[in-house]
Amino acid sequence: MRSLLLLLLTISYGCNKKLNPTNPSVNKYTMNENVLNRSEKTEVVLKISPKIFNYSDSKKEGTYKLINNTENQILYSSDFIIEKFNDEKWLKQALDPKLVFGEINYSLEKKTSKSYPLFLITFMKNKQLEKGLYRIGKKVWISENPKDVRYVYDEFLIE
Repeated sequence: MRSLLLLLLTISYGCNKKLNPTNPSVNKYTMNENVLNRSEKTEVVLKISPKIFNYSDSKKEGTYKLINNTENQILYSSDFIIEKFNDEKWLKQALDPKLVFGEINYSLEKKTSKSYPLFLITFMKNKQLEKGLYRIGKKVWISENPKDVRYVYDEFLIE
């Protein structure tokens, strides 16, 4: 299983390196095709909506949805990480500790999902998140082994 996860991460990274040299007007931030086209049959899926947040939008809010397609209950953390794609790699963003809550773990029953609001306005207003391609990562435990921790990610764009 660990080998499969490593393979998927490698493929995902390679897809991010695609450039479109024939059309220089294409936005320099292109979302990872594997993330956007991923099958909902994957074990655990994180989905962010909308995919694009604009500084001109006064609300700057959306939702994120955690989907458990496994045959077992999973645990997941209340907190999340935000990473920015820069220089062909993902860099974890340091967020204001006053704006981040402590870690609380929740459970999600098999074959169910849970949606939460995603308020980016606070981070964008404080200029912690500038324009660019980002992804949110949620920590999940698919098995009862506490060392079997994984992150699920989904990408979004700030324009």
